[in-house]
Amino acid sequence: MKYKLPLLILLSHSDNYCEEVKKTEKQWETICKVELNKNKKSLIDLIKEQIIKENVQIQENDIMHICLVESVEINNQEIIDLFDDETREEYNNSDENKKKEIIKFFSRGRRATENKIKDFLQKEINVLRKKELINKIKEKIPSQYHNALNEK
Repeated sequence: MKYKLPLLILLSHSDNYCEEVKKTEKQWETICKVELNKNKKSLIDLIKEQIIKENVQIQENDIMHICLVESVEINNQEIIDLFDDETREEYNNSDENKKKEIIKFFSRGRRATENKIKDFLQKEINVLRKKELINKIKEKIPSQYHNALNEK
């Protein structure tokens, strides 16, 4: 049996691109949205011209965009290394409970900054995460192949 599955997975480093733009541009969200959507449309045109042959139609919603970079957990020492002199002195002069609070406070701030780009990519550009990608692929393929995509 043959299946015609219009499915293309676009693997990108759009998170890295947005991170670089964010460093230099106040309107980074607008710039990233325009450029990434332009790239996606260019990809569709390229596919239609050079790759796709007869009887296969591919539309923009057949392209699944996913970033390969997973979130990285930062350990306590890395957070401590980021402290300015005043915070480091406060940390060094604190008891264990206060040290945990200081680290927790800084790690939340760091996580919120890192998640801003991921949230933007997911909301505005429809960049998928691993689990969402697997579910989208399952929608496109026959059910007998779904077990091959289950996470261990």
